[in-house]
Amino acid sequence: MFLENDQMIKINSTHSHTKTVIAEIRFYKSQKLFEVKDVLYKRFGTLPEYMKLKLIRSNGGEQPLTNFDEEKTLKELKIDDLDTIHVTDLNPNSVLVINNFDDLSTVKKYEISEEDYMKRQDNARKFKQKLLSDPIYKAMVESNQGPTYEEEASQIKIGDRCLLGDGFRRGEVKFVGIINELGYGFWVGVKLDEPLGDSNGQIKGRIIFECENKFGVFLRPYNIKVGDFPPEDPFDSNEDEI
Repeated sequence: MFLENDQMIKINSTHSHTKTVIAEIRFYKSQKLFEVKDVLYKRFGTLPEYMKLKLIRSNGGEQPLTNFDEEKTLKELKIDDLDTIHVTDLNPNSVLVINNFDDLSTVKKYEISEEDYMKRQDNARKFKQKLLSDPIYKAMVESNQGPTYEEEASQIKIGDRCLLGDGFRRGEVKFVGIINELGYGFWVGVKLDEPLGDSNGQIKGRIIFECENKFGVFLRPYNIKVGDFPPEDPFDSNEDEI
């Protein structure tokens, strides 16, 4: 619950292992540091316990945020409008660390002929053509609140297998599109192979896709890799049987 007359500020965020800049994330000054980390986890995929945060002030000054009590508010930390929070991922097993998420050459790609490509109903060109007739998309672009992640979203289709940015969660893409309740731009809904998410596929009571509780998660398109990521066999082990 936010306080009456609580001040809203917009904070930019960057990450140590991607060139993507998330512009103007909206927070209230009464929100606490652990809440900020949770939002950044959903945007970048770095788990809060592996985050090292640095505040880069709009005037150029810098300040580490790692050693602060996570119950402190943004007001107490003196974080102001248009400051930037930089996230360093300390997880050695994170996909963002092992791979360059901005380098799509690391993903195994499916090759298809031009003729077969155009026969598909879910190719990127038709994705963009469909957007032009979507009034929600037009209204979003006209509001111009930052990056839409449209290009990244056009490369993802429902049914794709994917690996999340934390490096261990896998799943299947169930939704690609705009979810106004989550914020500006495109989102991807993923049904996870294991109950390691925070959703049942619903947003504020609206069904985006169907899955059991904790099997769903919503992320920005740049925070997943699609490709040859089959479900892992929990019984697959290199240990010798006794």
